[in-house]
Amino acid sequence: MSRKYGVKYEQFMTLVVGILAVIATIYISSTVFSLVLFASGAVASSLGPAMLIILLKRRTHYLALNSMMLAGLSTAILWRFLGFNNILSEVYLGFIVAVLVNEVLMKSVFKSKGHAMG
Repeated sequence: MSRKYGVKYEQFMTLVVGILAVIATIYISSTVFSLVLFASGAVASSLGPAMLIILLKRRTHYLALNSMMLAGLSTAILWRFLGFNNILSEVYLGFIVAVLVNEVLMKSVFKSKGHAMG
């Protein structure tokens, strides 16, 4: 993927994650403070692991990064909807699931060095 289209793709995926977080926040009936905490947690569980992977210069692929972002966000939303956030914050579980998704994809789907980003 060229640099020009790669940046556009990353911007698009960031927009998709943001829109999903806003939609989930709208449908969760709670206090404003609780909604702000959830929204920031959802974004942290999707973008945080991707930033960590990039900062640590771990071998990755843009599809693995996008998959991990969506997995982290989906996990956080599902955890919150199921009401388990009182037991464990959705940020922790979303972060862990996202990192695991990246590791599994890099070890199984993107094994060859030709697919690596970093």
